Amino acid sequence: FRYYPNVKNNVLIETIASFVGCNVGNIAYFSGIDSLHEYIAKAFLEEGDKVILLSPTYDNFRAVCDLSECELEKISFFNQESYPEFKFNAKIVYFANPNNPTGEFIGTKNIELMLSLNPNTLFVIDEAYIEFGGESSAQLVSKYKNLLICRTLSKAFCLAGIRFGYCIACDEIINSLEAIKNPKSITMLSQRIAIHAFTNPDYMYENVAKTLEGKEILTKKIHEKFKDIKILGEKGNFLLLIFNNNEDHQNLIKALMAKGVFIRDCSKLIDYSCRITVPPIDKIDYLINCFE
Repeated sequence: FRYYPNVKNNVLIETIASFVGCNVGNIAYFSGIDSLHEYIAKAFLEEGDKVILLSPTYDNFRAVCDLSECELEKISFFNQESYPEFKFNAKIVYFANPNNPTGEFIGTKNIELMLSLNPNTLFVIDEAYIEFGGESSAQLVSKYKNLLICRTLSKAFCLAGIRFGYCIACDEIINSLEAIKNPKSITMLSQRIAIHAFTNPDYMYENVAKTLEGKEILTKKIHEKFKDIKILGEKGNFLLLIFNNNEDHQNLIKALMAKGVFIRDCSKLIDYSCRITVPPIDKIDYLINCFE
């Protein structure tokens, strides 16, 4: 701890590339996805550039773009009966896949269609929850120069506290990000833990399996207790509950809070909604009891 961290940990980069299944030149690592978002804005956005958010989705990239003084447009894309057209006129298009908070997933064929129809638009795809379901678009970076994928160890790997994220993109994008990144911002401890996690992923796969099992049980229980509630979250480690009115929505949040269970109020994104992170099945009993 006396020394600065490794500013380019080639062992770590090789380990991530092996885990993802891509070339080492397609990988860069950061102190979390939120930090990566900031570097993306610094590297590729100028005042007045147009950014489209496929909404509702994770809000951090919107906050970063606001600071960049770019033109921001939200397109209602998720939680719809069908997807709008895939043609966009923007410098950057951002969305999460699987989407946070709706849990919807855009398949690789549709993403490839987006990339081919918009060659001058950079698509920033947040795959924070990809281990919980869906097919990653990582294999497309070798074919398309306008794709940047954000990944993290915070969700399926259960390592949110070490603040470690990484991106997958063509070498030109990686070089642009590396040119402005603070190379000392990822601690040596985080780098060592990340290497261990990527080379020993069995616990992650076990956690994913237990979480998906717990999710199925919790979904059934919620349907029993709330007959008219809408539940989203097909992919991911969470459930999005959408109520018909604000009173029921707030009552659930307050009732769970009284039991020491804190869920996320998503009503700013979708009316009368809240998101519950699902624990693994061996830790779900307390949450089930709270609903009872």
